[in-house]
Amino acid sequence: MDQSKLEQGIRIFLEGMGVDTNREDMARTPERVARAWSGEIVSGYSTDPDEVLTYSPIEPGSGPVLVRGISFASVCQHHLLPFFGVAHVAYVPHRRLAGLSKIGRVIDAHARRLQTQEE
Repeated sequence: MDQSKLEQGIRIFLEGMGVDTNREDMARTPERVARAWSGEIVSGYSTDPDEVLTYSPIEPGSGPVLVRGISFASVCQHHLLPFFGVAHVAYVPHRRLAGLSKIGRVIDAHARRLQTQEE
């Protein structure tokens, strides 16, 4: 992510609301907000969900796998406002089983990107 562009955009956004970003108590706000967004809120853009998964070999014919109740938080791409939800993942493994704890990390990697709530 381009930290400089994020800071510049946040500064313009604040100034558009009439906030004086030159005030001592506001001077570092664009930097702090940009760091929070890039380092946490939308950090999924720097995470490859495929690299998060680990697998174990299994016997063919194993039954379905269901992981329920994975809480997540994301940001609406249309309004840049937060929303929260719960994901459930089900799949039938073929020759390998994804680590169950890793499925939650994949959900998190996707949730930490801008989303439409309907997706």
